[in-house]
Amino acid sequence: MERKWEDIFFYLSQRSFPEEFRKAQKQNLRRYATKFTLKEGELYFGSRKVVKTKEEAKELFKEFHISPTGSHMGIVKTRSAMCTKFYWHGMSVDVDKWVAECDNCQRVGRPLAYGRKRKYVKRSLVLKFIMAQSILLEVCVDSVESAVNAERGGAGRLELCSSLMEGGLTPSLGLLQVVKQYIKIPVYVMIRPRGGDFLYSDQEVEVMKKDIELMKTQGADGVVVGALTETGGVDAGLCMELIAAARPLPLTFHRAFDMTYDPAVALETLISLGFERVLTSGCDSSALEGLPVIKRLIDQAKGRIIVMPGGGITERNLQRILEGSGAEEFHCSARSSRDSAMKFRNTSVTMGATMSAPEYSLKVADASKVRSLNAITKNT
Repeated sequence: MERKWEDIFFYLSQRSFPEEFRKAQKQNLRRYATKFTLKEGELYFGSRKVVKTKEEAKELFKEFHISPTGSHMGIVKTRSAMCTKFYWHGMSVDVDKWVAECDNCQRVGRPLAYGRKRKYVKRSLVLKFIMAQSILLEVCVDSVESAVNAERGGAGRLELCSSLMEGGLTPSLGLLQVVKQYIKIPVYVMIRPRGGDFLYSDQEVEVMKKDIELMKTQGADGVVVGALTETGGVDAGLCMELIAAARPLPLTFHRAFDMTYDPAVALETLISLGFERVLTSGCDSSALEGLPVIKRLIDQAKGRIIVMPGGGITERNLQRILEGSGAEEFHCSARSSRDSAMKFRNTSVTMGATMSAPEYSLKVADASKVRSLNAITKNT
């Protein structure tokens, strides 16, 4: 385990290869090392510090697990918390095992002890515990008003966009700046230069990279991107460029994923690229319709990437989606219509296409809806 990290460290610090490396080894190391950076002599995978040995990982786990921040939170929450700070191969399996060995933790969906005698908690209790402790609600917003309402309702994270009518486009720098002034929860910024498909020209790629660079300077906590090849696969080459531009910020792959020809293959590509999560409706018109695919993707991911259901999630279907998938995060807009305060109204003129939203009815995130969605995760 140490040797691989030593090779990456050597390549990043010296910009050369170990003398004994053959051509194929050099190509593999060069490709793999693009996922990592050096900061003050330490190796990082995105914003997560690389842990080089199992022994060091076990000691970090022990320190974290008894700290006020990570005190005996159970398997799912401990794994999620540690995965935002550290990285090592087999991390999810190791953390699950070590938590299962802790007498002070409530264990759910995992053996109470590793060995011959194993006991399990019922699935209904597993889901109830996970929902009460670990479900994070991300709300997509396109205004300061919506951002404030989402946080007031209990959202754990925002996806900041413009033009939600087109599925979300890149927001303005001004919007990001003002939103960051008013809220404290993390803000992930959508990077999508236009509506339509996810096959981008060289000029559009330039725009995306520049937008990422600017959003980083204004306090973005993460970036949301997506790009496909003309044959419907994840554009790994372009994604690597966007990841490099966003580094060290974490990245979400947006619902371009739902347009891929093979979601199982696409998921493995995203995992290999180092994405933090993928947003998906299960390649269907809504997360409820795509629930079987979402469940398969979560099972396939095995904690290597967060699979976040999104698309048409409301108070009416959230419980079914969470119980049917076992998801630890979900994504929604939680919007309501608000009538404009305009007294004079020229109804014969529209500011966009005839199918666009009416000028005198505004869609904004509803704090009461966000609150209701959060209540469902805690009371199911």
